[in-house]
Amino acid sequence: MSIDTDTIMIETEIIKNECREFQRTEEDLHLELDSSRFFFILEKDFNYSYKTISRLIQGSCYTPNEQHEFNITLRRLKMLYNIDIMDSILYLEDTIMLSNILKFIDDETEWMLKEELSAKFCIDVDVKTIFDFMS
Repeated sequence: MSIDTDTIMIETEIIKNECREFQRTEEDLHLELDSSRFFFILEKDFNYSYKTISRLIQGSCYTPNEQHEFNITLRRLKMLYNIDIMDSILYLEDTIMLSNILKFIDDETEWMLKEELSAKFCIDVDVKTIFDFMS
């Protein structure tokens, strides 16, 4: 039985390509943002632990300055890490009631959210409040 050299070379190249594709996929998965990475960034780079965020938003126990500072953090996440406001809200919404999150965001963050929703879902930017999106 003779093994065709061309067949072996082709199979070897196919295996190499599959390995490279698998490696790229694995690297992409590690770079993708998930909830745990989102909260890790908040804690490591902005000093917001999950406990602090929960106390602020879910517990409604905050000063106007704390609210303002956290909204700045959400906007900085967008600027520095390309994490959309709507994605940040979705990560927060995994464990915090959406109504509390929406009450917590300020006018500037709400405006940025409206812009994102408008661009992504063709929603009219002139909507008066964020809750109009939900009706």
